[in-house]
Amino acid sequence: MLPAVAYTLADFLSSGLPSVNTDSIRFEHPSFVSSCYPSLNLYFDDIRLRPSQRFPTSRLATERTPLTWFSASYLLTVQENTHLGRQRLLNAILHHCQQHSHLSNQQLAPAIRGYGRLPLQAIPIDPTAWERLSMPQQSGLCLTLTIPLEAIRS
Repeated sequence: MLPAVAYTLADFLSSGLPSVNTDSIRFEHPSFVSSCYPSLNLYFDDIRLRPSQRFPTSRLATERTPLTWFSASYLLTVQENTHLGRQRLLNAILHHCQQHSHLSNQQLAPAIRGYGRLPLQAIPIDPTAWERLSMPQQSGLCLTLTIPLEAIRS
């Protein structure tokens, strides 16, 4: 289930950024330094139940109601040759995420399809995340995709 979320996010990012392809996206601890530029790193950080939230669902999903939702959060960091390059890449990612506050069924990995459009949120990384990881603070985004708990039982 969580790998499906990670691959969904990687495909979503590579589809909207001309300078990034799925081969340049890693799923490592944020301390990992890539030798290729530009590169993105998606690190699974948190999962939270959202039982009281309701989201639009497809007819298939409503047949299995009630659904319990959870949000999976990934820390997104970028590596580029220069600070300005990192800022440009983060800006492009933020713009792409703002254009797509929900991911359609076609944008989702097969394991999480059939539940309608799923909410995607992009916010700055909370500074406490760096404290938890025992790392100096760096620029990045927290990408959170909300999916039904039912999807992990499939």
